[in-house]
Amino acid sequence: MTRIDFYILASSEAQERVQFACRLIEKAYKLGRQLYVHTDDEQTTASIDDALWQYRADSFIPHQRIDQQPATPAPIEIGHQHDPKQHQDILINLAHETPAFFSRFERVAELVLQQPESLAASRKSYAFYRDRGPGQGAGQGAAPCLRTVRGARQCACPHPACARSRRPRPLAPQR
Repeated sequence: MTRIDFYILASSEAQERVQFACRLIEKAYKLGRQLYVHTDDEQTTASIDDALWQYRADSFIPHQRIDQQPATPAPIEIGHQHDPKQHQDILINLAHETPAFFSRFERVAELVLQQPESLAASRKSYAFYRDRGPGQGAGQGAAPCLRTVRGARQCACPHPACARSRRPRPLAPQR
């Protein structure tokens, strides 16, 4: 069953979303997880690719763009038009639409900015996932989980970890 997490950012700046995505990617990579970052377009794909190359001087995050048809898959792939056949671990969705292949992944992270179009798209995605219900690719319970980033919003989902702490749970290492 796919677990869906919405990270509600306090900022309306697109660069903040890119930086948060890089932090999430680095954290997951260090835990041995594989990721696919799905974007809306070429510009966002290039932006994430560039940001990962420049993210931190003391860190290297092996990644590649899926449209460059790599010979061997990297632990992190970025794309906007392709179905990531190799990855089924974590999907970071930066697109406004929910990709058809989302249910193949163990976890989906939706990063939401404080912009009208981003908020509207996230509401639509939330309803889409919620309507799928448990067992149909919608996560742990009746509703996806809303995560808070920098105090933007408190999680209101029924997930036990959120009800206890109201903080995002760390990604678990891959077994």
